Amino acid sequence: SVKSPVVNGNVVTFNYYGPTSKSVNLAGEMNGWSATATSFTYNKNTGFWTIEKELEPGKYEYKFVVDGNWITDQRNEAQSSGNSVCYVSGMKGATLDVEAGAEVTLPASLNLYDEKGVATEVTPTYEVEEQYKEVLKVEEGKIAVPKTFTAEYFKVIATCESYTADVYVNVKANVFTYTLYYLDENHQDTSAASLWI
Repeated sequence: SVKSPVVNGNVVTFNYYGPTSKSVNLAGEMNGWSATATSFTYNKNTGFWTIEKELEPGKYEYKFVVDGNWITDQRNEAQSSGNSVCYVSGMKGATLDVEAGAEVTLPASLNLYDEKGVATEVTPTYEVEEQYKEVLKVEEGKIAVPKTFTAEYFKVIATCESYTADVYVNVKANVFTYTLYYLDENHQDTSAASLWI
């Protein structure tokens, strides 16, 4: 018997049997509940519609949109709030932002999800990805990003026991501040203007 969903690491396969259906889509927390963003592929030999999604660890509520009708996944007994539920186990990473020349603080804890979607806070250790180890160092849970750092982002690998997760750090370089001047009935002085809109 075909199951749905089938979770294999971070790859989740959803299956729907509908040989007479015209379209099947996945709508849920993994795609902002879009009824059209995630289309299944139909196999005419089996009558099954299938899609594979790579998902971060966590709990995801979802429904299938079959020919415009929202239905639960009939092959999945896990339900919450009238929706089907999928659980992806593992440690969930994070995304951070930092300006070049500043310091970024890594999360003191990350969530580790079990096969039922229950999260436990864990304290990971961090290591900068290999290509930036000479330039970036983790010291006391922080990384100082040099002003001369030119990459748009870098990755830090979080580890706790046998689990790993990626923490992405977006680097904002060349942050500029502008003063905009405009001329209207309340602002008649043009002597200080250097940039006009």
